[in-house]
Amino acid sequence: MLADAPDGISAAADAVELIGTDETIIRESSLTSEAGSALRTLGASETVVRNTTLEGSNVSAGVTGTVFAEATGYSVSSDTLDTLLDATATEHTTEVAGQTVTVHNLQHLSADEYHALSGITNQTGADDIAAQSVDMASSAIQEMNATERVEYANETLSDISREDIEALQSATQEVSTFTHQSLQLQDSTVTGEYAPVIALDADLRMQNTSVTDSSYSKWGVYAAQSDVYIEDSYINPTAGDVSYEAGIYNYGSYVTVRDSSIVATTGIETYAGEYFGGTYAERVNFEGKTGMTGFGGSANAYRSVFNTTHYGITQPYSDSYRSEFNSAVGILAEETYAQYNNFEDTSLAIQALDGYESSARMNWYGDVRGPSTTVESTGGAIVSDIEYDPFLTAPPAEANLSTEGGESEQGIGTQAFATDVVMEPGQAYSFAVPGPTEGNLSQMFNDFNGVIYGFDAESQAWYQITPGNDEQLDALDALLVVPDTTARAVIDFEDSDDPTKVPAARDMHEGWNFVGAPQYGNAEDAFAASSADPARVVNVYEDPFSQISYSDDYWTVYTMGSTQTAPEVSAFSGYFVYAEDNGTIAANIPRGISIERFIESINTY
Repeated sequence: MLADAPDGISAAADAVELIGTDETIIRESSLTSEAGSALRTLGASETVVRNTTLEGSNVSAGVTGTVFAEATGYSVSSDTLDTLLDATATEHTTEVAGQTVTVHNLQHLSADEYHALSGITNQTGADDIAAQSVDMASSAIQEMNATERVEYANETLSDISREDIEALQSATQEVSTFTHQSLQLQDSTVTGEYAPVIALDADLRMQNTSVTDSSYSKWGVYAAQSDVYIEDSYINPTAGDVSYEAGIYNYGSYVTVRDSSIVATTGIETYAGEYFGGTYAERVNFEGKTGMTGFGGSANAYRSVFNTTHYGITQPYSDSYRSEFNSAVGILAEETYAQYNNFEDTSLAIQALDGYESSARMNWYGDVRGPSTTVESTGGAIVSDIEYDPFLTAPPAEANLSTEGGESEQGIGTQAFATDVVMEPGQAYSFAVPGPTEGNLSQMFNDFNGVIYGFDAESQAWYQITPGNDEQLDALDALLVVPDTTARAVIDFEDSDDPTKVPAARDMHEGWNFVGAPQYGNAEDAFAASSADPARVVNVYEDPFSQISYSDDYWTVYTMGSTQTAPEVSAFSGYFVYAEDNGTIAANIPRGISIERFIESINTY
């Protein structure tokens, strides 16, 4: 069928209405409705729109389904269809919705009559019918229950057979309920008020499509209980100054957006309702006040950029990976998992609710000392009980998140990471490092208030270390730390590009040594690799708190090789170890360790 409109299709109500069609393609066209929908689909199983401009004006503007059909001011009834598709006449004129409707009945046209009507020449038979001119009040093109492939190309309908026309003419039933539909918008532009694109229990695909509005629009795309995939598209629901609008409103749908830009007060809003909805944004650029928000459901951001003034993500459950947050607040959530993100330009990086299992490990917070907590740091802030340790010491783009075989999605090859431990005032702590470190003590402790001691194994005596000392800690070095205020030590392990790596070792002297444990686990396993024949381990001081792992096993003395159960030790705590000979004790960590091998080496999560 062809709407006789060489300059596009324009109608007072719906420009194109598809009812019960099996497959329809509209391409390289312009569909405009003055008071209705540019395209309205009712139970259409698959509709593809390519390189087409669609412009509507009312509640169901742009692309809609039957749920909003009443708002168009016209509904198709069986009586109307009987009149419009009168099988006894070659042409019928009637008044519908206050407008003159002319229907050319192709069943009773000869090939020559049809060709003269449609302006098509060099056709030889009725089965070669390629177009029909229909001027209708409710739609410039109305198609009922066509079972074959139907294509609108440059306003020309091709590949339609006589059976298609007969199916059109015999469809006299009233269409009042919505059924599943498939709609594809490709290389197109859609404009309209309220919501230019609406998907209801539908399969919606948008590719290289622009959804905009020049006046007022609440949403760019409205999706209810649908499966939505958007790629290489631009969504900006309003060019005016409105108090609220969302680029995409997701009601109980699964929405995937890739390689697109969304400019709106809220980029994507998800409301799960009684259904579970979710949104996945990959390489999406958000501009506005909030990037992704919602009530229920989940938000997942991968390699996306949030250039938003207020929030990046505010969703009960969210995952973010290798994304950039240029917003006042990065993430607000009940439960969140964030990894390899850049929070440098946030004031509050992440806030999650207590009692939920949230993780914000291996992110960049704008400072080599990691995020701000209740103690000093100039990075992005983290509030609530969130696991942020270990963290990146460089932006993800500079952190070499790769392995020998190429880029790693997990960033397991990076050496640009650090970990920290916290020590509260009023206690004496044994602090140790399991591998060689970057920087010196003043950089590790920053503005430290208190006293730090080292132990000389040769003289079997303590000595005081002046705060601000430029001494550097090597593998398994241990200190006694007595803070006057909350102290935070940041351990940045030594980087190295040398492929000839050798795990470190520490000298042991006959007698007592104050050394760190090479790993988490029991004392037998931790101190087994030693040529100094360790005979006894004594735990005198408190263990610093670490988010990576924490040993709460309370014990004082353990004799190596005894029948009692070996106690647990911490990789960031120091212990007195009595050696029966001079020798060494092996560390597990070499210079230039990656985050993946670090976690494995210290025997934790």
